[in-house]
Amino acid sequence: MKIAFPHMGTLSIAFMGALRNLNVEVVVPHRAAKNSDLLGLKHSPEFVCLPFKLNLGNFIEALNNGADTLVMIGGSGPCRLGYYSVVHEQILQRLGYSFDFIRTDNPDQLKSIVQTMREVSGVHSRIRLVREFYFIMQRLDALDRLDWMAHQTRPYEIERGAVTRLRNTCIELIDQSRNWSELRRVMRAIKQKFQALPQDTSRKIVRIAVLGEIFIVLETVANTHIEEKLGEMGALIERGVTIANWFNERVHYAPWRRNQTKRAKRLAQPYLKNNAGGESLLSVGKTVEYARRGFDGIVHLLPLTCMPELIAQVIMDKISRDYRIPVLHLSFDEHVTEMGYNTRLEAFMDMLQRKKFGRTINRNK
Repeated sequence: MKIAFPHMGTLSIAFMGALRNLNVEVVVPHRAAKNSDLLGLKHSPEFVCLPFKLNLGNFIEALNNGADTLVMIGGSGPCRLGYYSVVHEQILQRLGYSFDFIRTDNPDQLKSIVQTMREVSGVHSRIRLVREFYFIMQRLDALDRLDWMAHQTRPYEIERGAVTRLRNTCIELIDQSRNWSELRRVMRAIKQKFQALPQDTSRKIVRIAVLGEIFIVLETVANTHIEEKLGEMGALIERGVTIANWFNERVHYAPWRRNQTKRAKRLAQPYLKNNAGGESLLSVGKTVEYARRGFDGIVHLLPLTCMPELIAQVIMDKISRDYRIPVLHLSFDEHVTEMGYNTRLEAFMDMLQRKKFGRTINRNK
């Protein structure tokens, strides 16, 4: 069996280590250089969102490279993601591919995820499967901590691009870990590498929160590497949605961690009383949170046609006026040009710096 699953940020890195421990062969599709290069583009409905097209392209490439089993989450709810796997399967069968499709129909339950791992690996020991699942969660935490360190360091880097190169190297180190003790040693080494990176901490920076639909926020190809660009322009980034929190609030592998969705729901009550699906509740509630924490601005990322985030967008504009915090909305599809969005990011940064410091900060000095 050769399995494949679509990219979403560093999710594949987290899963591959545990799957290798279960002797599962994984076919990993490469990431397209830009959204207009998607293999699945011409086979997708025009009105469907970018994550659907990216995932379909990943599946097509994996099948072309020998994969015979595809894995994806399913489910129900206001977001269309839960039905994507069904439509993907129909499109791929119509294209003439032969494969098995395994979907986790209820990712909110650990037993459903463990059952999917059993189907993929053929391992029947529940203890072993649960142990490997928790190793996946530990790797997710490690990858989130790595991104946090990169966001904290990037605006102070002396050599442009040094943090991004170090992050890519550290991802490979995390991927090589085979158990929890190895992972802990790797994370200690990564922390030392970031501390040793030459920095200019005297620089004036602005703090920006990145919110929105989780796939677009995490998948750098989809969002044209926006977090890296903002960091190199002089912004300290805090990501409002992470894949580790997403999993924890469903299977509670770290019950001591604060539930971000419950907190966001309380903060969003004056503006949004019911969840509109996807990450809409997080987008609204965390806009209030970051405004109260004194952040300088918020960048809201969403796929074109994403109804939950379109609802959140309207409400976030109201919060922006109430709290006087600038919000930049960026929607993505395959027609987005990187140059056009770079101009919008530069203008947003210029506005935030003038508001905070009374002038634009030259990042190259």
